[in-house]
Amino acid sequence: MNSHQINKLLQHKISFYKGTYLSDKLPQDFTRPALFVVNLDPHTKPGSHWVVLYFSKFGEYFGTYARRLSLAMTRLMNKHSRRRTYNRKRLQAIASGVCNLYCCHLAVAEVTGWSLRKFADLFSVTDLCKNDRLAVTLFKRPFGSCPRCTRRGVQTCVPALDIKEEWVFTELAIVFIDEKQSSCYQFNKTTGLCYSKLARILKQNLDKAVTHYAYSKQIGNVLSRLTGWTFIPPREE
Repeated sequence: MNSHQINKLLQHKISFYKGTYLSDKLPQDFTRPALFVVNLDPHTKPGSHWVVLYFSKFGEYFGTYARRLSLAMTRLMNKHSRRRTYNRKRLQAIASGVCNLYCCHLAVAEVTGWSLRKFADLFSVTDLCKNDRLAVTLFKRPFGSCPRCTRRGVQTCVPALDIKEEWVFTELAIVFIDEKQSSCYQFNKTTGLCYSKLARILKQNLDKAVTHYAYSKQIGNVLSRLTGWTFIPPREE
């Protein structure tokens, strides 16, 4: 979901919503309460991951990967709040792109008086794919269907890999993509595909990968039976 879509969803539902911002273009002066949705990319990049900054009686920071605040966000927190709270629990699967849904639903939850901790406690600490499915379900209650994302001229989010690395993570396997590959496809246990269809899709879209890595030996064996390829657990690299 891009910045325009997030603004359209939240500006009519939350009176203290102040808009979407870039990590290097944060507002410095505002009245409380104030809620911002911030993209972790600077203005020179197309966007990576959405997080929430909320200032009421104290400052709150929410990110589905529980990453540390940037220096700019830390300074903003220090400037506008003596007491601060953060989400310290990772909620989102690494290969999904639903951080925007979490952020939008948290924003609505804040209106009804939910605490950040109460919101985070809705989700599992182990089954991240289940969390993402729940995030979609919760989003649809106040907002309806999920908007189709476009990246034209605005910042957005991408599946939360470490996009600076050459590793592409999926729930079934880790695939090292050749430098000549311009894109990758992600397929995981939540696709609902039967084994025969999944095998065909894996072969079609990942056959140019240099090396294939599975999260565990057991998963690697399943993938090997599906595709005929060898999948190596990361520890055996």
